[in-house]
Amino acid sequence: MSVVRSPRMSRMRRWVRIAAHLTPRERAMSLALQSPLAVLPRRR
Repeated sequence: MSVVRSPRMSRMRRWVRIAAHLTPRERAMSLALQSPLAVLPRRR
């Protein structure tokens, strides 16, 4: 039984682990950084 099926899964799991220790505001910021769609308009 393999725990890590793909790099994306492990990355998501890591994000969840980190988010658990963050405040709601920091969690929202991390989600914004995680999604390229949210970052692209900001860089322009």
